[in-house]
Amino acid sequence: MLIATQTMLAMRCPSCGRLEYHMLSRFDFADGRLVQLRCSCGSLKLMATKKGREYSIQACCVICDSMHLFKSKGSLLWSLRVTDLYCPDTGLELGHIGPWQKIKKTKEPKWISCFMSLREKIFSTTAK
Repeated sequence: MLIATQTMLAMRCPSCGRLEYHMLSRFDFADGRLVQLRCSCGSLKLMATKKGREYSIQACCVICDSMHLFKSKGSLLWSLRVTDLYCPDTGLELGHIGPWQKIKKTKEPKWISCFMSLREKIFSTTAK
C-alpha cells in the first residue's frame, strides 16, 4: 500500500491576489514544526501545524482580510480527494488542497476574477 506524502495547495494571495500553487509534504510537519506558506510577493498566505493526527490550518482570507482556522485529519489532507477551503463568514471559496493532478484541473470560480479586479480598482483609486 502506497502512502501519499505530498499534497498541493492552490490559493490566492490576500495582498496581491496572485493565484499560486504550493507543494506540502508530510515531512514538513515533523517534530511539531509550524509550516508557513508565503506568496511570491512575500505576504503570508497560510500557517499550519500538526498535533497527533489532526492538522490545524490558518488561512489568510482574500475576502474579509482575517485568518480562518480549519482543522482536518491527515487521512483527508493526504488522500486522493480535494479539500476545499471556504470563508466561514461569506461561504466563498478560498483555495483547495489535494493531489496535484486534481488541483490543476480545478476551475476557479468566476466571482474571484470580478472580486480581484474590483479590489484592484478600489485600492488604485485610494492610493492616488
